[in-house]
Amino acid sequence: MRLTGKLDHRALSAALRDVIGRHEVLRTTFPLVDGRPYRQIVELGALLWELSVVEVVDPERSGEPRDPAALDLAAAEVPAKLPGGTVDAADRADVV
Repeated sequence: MRLTGKLDHRALSAALRDVIGRHEVLRTTFPLVDGRPYRQIVELGALLWELSVVEVVDPERSGEPRDPAALDLAAAEVPAKLPGGTVDAADRADVV
């Protein structure tokens, strides 16, 4: 989802945490005990989650060469190592 304009990160974090609190499936893990998985639902108060903000720059606008692997967030280590650069406030877009 792409959002444009100034983003209130605290408000987005609170809204996502509210959704996570209402839906157990988003807090459910399946750890193994004696080699067998069991369902574990983490209580919202015990959930160690916070919204991470990572600046991503369009390489075509920053003048840097395009490296497709650099923008592969699924394969990236956390925090993601992404190409640097600057973005004007008018060109800012947030991707959720």
